[in-house]
Amino acid sequence: MRYFKSLLMALLVGVLPVRAGTRNMRIDNVTGEVTMTVDFTGSTEYQGVSLTKDKWDATTAPTINEDSGDGYAVGSLWVDVTGNVSYILVDASVGAADWNQIDDNSGEANTASNAGTGVSVFYQKTVLDLELNGIKSENDRLTVTLDGASHDIELTVNEGNILVQNLGGTSLLETKGGTGTSTYTTGDILFSDAGNSLAKLAKGTVGEVLTETDAIPDWQDPGWYSLTEDVHWNDDPVTSSTITTIADLTSVIIVGTPIKYTMGGGAVAPGTYYGVVTAMAANLITLAGVPMEVDDGDLTALWIGRPERVIQVDLFVTGAYGDGADATLLATDMSTYFKWGGAEAYLVMYECIHLTVDTGTEPKINVDVDGASVSTADSGNGVQLGATATWVANSAVAIDSATYRIDRGDSVEANCKVGGGTGDAAELTITCFFVYK
Repeated sequence: MRYFKSLLMALLVGVLPVRAGTRNMRIDNVTGEVTMTVDFTGSTEYQGVSLTKDKWDATTAPTINEDSGDGYAVGSLWVDVTGNVSYILVDASVGAADWNQIDDNSGEANTASNAGTGVSVFYQKTVLDLELNGIKSENDRLTVTLDGASHDIELTVNEGNILVQNLGGTSLLETKGGTGTSTYTTGDILFSDAGNSLAKLAKGTVGEVLTETDAIPDWQDPGWYSLTEDVHWNDDPVTSSTITTIADLTSVIIVGTPIKYTMGGGAVAPGTYYGVVTAMAANLITLAGVPMEVDDGDLTALWIGRPERVIQVDLFVTGAYGDGADATLLATDMSTYFKWGGAEAYLVMYECIHLTVDTGTEPKINVDVDGASVSTADSGNGVQLGATATWVANSAVAIDSATYRIDRGDSVEANCKVGGGTGDAAELTITCFFVYK
């Protein structure tokens, strides 16, 4: 038996021609089991087969200097037991060894080069798991589905669920095909107030008509056209009867045109008044009517009207007149009366003429509306007649705003406030100019 064991050991050892390392063999005397241990550390060849050198107990990562000069070859393994990572040698060049990490944390990183730009589907890589971002819709206006056959992620816009509010604000912008307005009242009108912009013109009141004010539509009283402050006119009247215009309005406003103006701001007598244009220059309007206040900012609104809003009324007294004061020349000298049958209007100016002058001083004539004198000229005496066949007009703004209004049914009368010196003037004509409201 002992001989057999020795022979077996010799045979076994003989078949292991390892050129480097140590060999150990043990035979169990009881069971006969043969145990052999071979340490290949430092070995380079076994049975004619080249062996690679590995490092199984390293405490650091390999460097470029762990190369073929140290016995390492392509395929050598290096295990860093401290860092829990392993490496394989892919280039054993001396001084330029290339070890690639092969532990379970290696692989493609989630970088811009593979995730792309914008919102990425890729989230992160955790060990061997490649985590992706989910795709979902936050509302009912978009549906996200997966096509099982093509594996496409499909996004569907639910147009029926899209509201104006979803497009930004409470209304759809003009440049997006909308109106930019969210609420309307019956009668409102849309118009362009600027490039790529729409505005809403609120409905007017009964009787108003649509006109244009500085290229913008506007509701106004019939026959009145609103002029724009600081575009057409200055809010500080030059005198009580003149207005400075900023634009040249001579082609728009002609002599005889009715005019309406509002005194506001710090005006002593605020209100809207009426007159008639008596002269027109490139930058100046002259009017007859109620006097304007000249403080800065007192003129707050200005309109011009259609010529037909001015009504001319002629009053005649034939034969001698003015032989004394007479408040009712028409009734006394002519046995006639005048009653206004039109709508509300305003007596803004009048002129007088006679054929025969008084051989003394000339009479003074006022016009009464419903029993009250309108002219404030000459302390309320009115117009003093002049030479034969010469028109004399009431002073430009010598009109009493308290008495110049006339309503349907009111009377008009010629009032000789002061008689002539001799009383022999004759053939009187009074021409009155009314402006409809």
